[in-house]
Amino acid sequence: MFSTQPTVSTVADQNSFAGNYAITVSGTVAANYNVTHVNGQLIVSKIALTAKADNQSKAYGAAIPSLTITYTGFVNGDNAGDLQTAPTASTAATSTSPVNTYPITVNTASAIDENYTFTPQSGTVTVTKATLTVTADPKTKAYGAVIPALTVSYSGFAGTDNASSLTTQP
Repeated sequence: MFSTQPTVSTVADQNSFAGNYAITVSGTVAANYNVTHVNGQLIVSKIALTAKADNQSKAYGAAIPSLTITYTGFVNGDNAGDLQTAPTASTAATSTSPVNTYPITVNTASAIDENYTFTPQSGTVTVTKATLTVTADPKTKAYGAVIPALTVSYSGFAGTDNASSLTTQP
């Protein structure tokens, strides 16, 4: 049938970036045919990369910790440093947000990469109670005298909180 088999090749390889690559066919020789070679196209598509916001925790009054993202799905030795424009993470929680959990959103709208599409996954910031120390102030009195007014001192209020912020006084 064929005296020379066709040769098919492309410049793309396993590490080729997403895009279109020519597939060339040539060299076919057949005694009974006029052979026409029609080149094809190899389409290397982007793959999904999961961008998950890492859960964070902070005490009431403390600064919001750095919001970080962990990725799943890199190939060919790629890592976050290889992304053209990485997703960002944000939260509405602030240093004075009350004790609760708050979502961390992964924003992929401005993220760009030629090889990956981004699949965002949210995380949470958990705001825990801050430590407040209430210390009885030392007092003295003479034997037989009336006990002086007992008072306390506070250590650990966050932001603009103070003793008047307490719902129940000691």
